[in-house]
Amino acid sequence: MEKILKVVVVILIIIIVFLFNRNNNLIIDNNINEQNKKALLDTLRLSQNKIGDIEYSKNILVSEKNNLKNLNNDLNNELKKEKGKVFELTKYIVSIKKEVDTIKITNTLITYPDGVKGLEWKYEKFYDSINYRKISGISKFKIDTLGLLKPLDTEIFIDEINFNIIQGLRVKGENIEMFVRSDYKGFKVKELSSVIIDPKKHPVIRKFTKKKRFGLSLYVGYGFSLSPQLGLGVTYDFIQF
Repeated sequence: MEKILKVVVVILIIIIVFLFNRNNNLIIDNNINEQNKKALLDTLRLSQNKIGDIEYSKNILVSEKNNLKNLNNDLNNELKKEKGKVFELTKYIVSIKKEVDTIKITNTLITYPDGVKGLEWKYEKFYDSINYRKISGISKFKIDTLGLLKPLDTEIFIDEINFNIIQGLRVKGENIEMFVRSDYKGFKVKELSSVIIDPKKHPVIRKFTKKKRFGLSLYVGYGFSLSPQLGLGVTYDFIQF
């Protein structure tokens, strides 16, 4: 009778663990669905961080790889271009707009041996050692025998924009959102879309949430003999959920 009781208890424990795991998975799936609903309805938002920097943010998608096409076909097409396992993917379109409508620069007149002349020009703007813009070139022209100016071509020697991008994931309220900002003046995000792919297989998430198989625990309770027990136990998970 005692052996039958033990078997029944073990079966009941297995059923409880199975139901608990099933319920836990349903909760996770429901949370993912709610997150995706918010992400699909969300639009690009503009805000400021603690020190007043402008940030662009939008709720992030959470999807299995095979279901991404149904949520965001554009991200799905980008994913197909990559080799190996991709667990996070973000796409944004940015623009850089100069601070003022008109920039005035000094020209230097150059005369070449063949009589062609040129106006050499250069523009440099440094916001800091990382964020800057450089552009320089020369616009050539010549004056014919009648004294008329004939424009030629313009050669660009340097055309360089250097800027930093800060990107991250954060929890805001009940939402998970991607945010992007830059220290470059005139930086603007026009479109932003992001997804966490196969969260249950995500190497970083699994690393910090995966249960350890071995454990040492203190337990107090009653055995099958209904006598009080106190002791230490070593546990090993044969199945992990």
